[in-house]
Amino acid sequence: MAISNFIILAILSLATIRDLLAKFRIFPRNWKFSRFVYDEYDSSIVRDILNDIGFSIEEIRGHISKIQRSKDTNILNKIIYLCINYSVHFQEEKVYGRTSPVSTHYYINTMEAVHNTEDRETMSQGILELCGKRRKKMPDFIITPKTGNPYLSFEFGKQRENIYTILIKDPNHGGSYLGGRGKEAVLVNYEGINRFINGMSPGKKYYGIAVDCNGSGCNNLKKAVQRFNKEVCKNYPCISPIEEAVILYRPDNTVDIDTDGGIKIHRYFDLTEEVKERMYQVRSKAGGRIAYNDTRYTKDIEELKSFMREQELVKSEKQP
Repeated sequence: MAISNFIILAILSLATIRDLLAKFRIFPRNWKFSRFVYDEYDSSIVRDILNDIGFSIEEIRGHISKIQRSKDTNILNKIIYLCINYSVHFQEEKVYGRTSPVSTHYYINTMEAVHNTEDRETMSQGILELCGKRRKKMPDFIITPKTGNPYLSFEFGKQRENIYTILIKDPNHGGSYLGGRGKEAVLVNYEGINRFINGMSPGKKYYGIAVDCNGSGCNNLKKAVQRFNKEVCKNYPCISPIEEAVILYRPDNTVDIDTDGGIKIHRYFDLTEEVKERMYQVRSKAGGRIAYNDTRYTKDIEELKSFMREQELVKSEKQP
């Protein structure tokens, strides 16, 4: 554990002990050292101590967010299990994607997965883990195209109530406000932003990311980010432009999105037709849904990961 995290945890532990002493009134209030236990400015003491040793409030929040994440060492396996469970095979080749069309015999239906509570929680946990591992801190807010996977974003917000969720309407959607790019347009076209704006603290700079379950060329996410940066950040300078997105996986690797300037896309892995075929073979072998803790398929998962690593498809294990 980094020394900064150790210091913060130590101070917070002392603060917790003091709170317990005060709550159960172990020491009388007329005791000469009672001010160290019963202090009417409890909420500011820990803040002042941390500030005195050189931590800003924003750094503290970032450290606490990182400390509190689940550190699930099996999350990569879980995302692979998820893809296996929702693999669909087509006898005839299908084409998806408008900007960069991809031909395939397989489809991973994560839009369906979010309707299962356990799978939705796993997907959200996967996003949180990537935030901690790749970004080193949790965002203040997330944005998601309304045409993407909003159920995943809502779950993300449920697991971290201090992270605001904002859905971006498609500009071609009938419910979008097209009368300009002022604040009134922002409040209509960015669902959830009013609550976010009302909860902002003066003088603080807010950082966010774009989130979706997956993306091929990620053009939908990129356009959402471009709109947000152009329309929202212009009207609210305390909101920093978004520079990163987090998805669980890419369903193909036909387009190089890592050198495509603009926005950095964090994810667990990219897929190829051969990997999707192997995933579907595991699903067929199981004859149905595989539980995340089912050890009967551990060997299959490890072989699949080894193959993906050989093909340099696993992205979450590389240095950020």
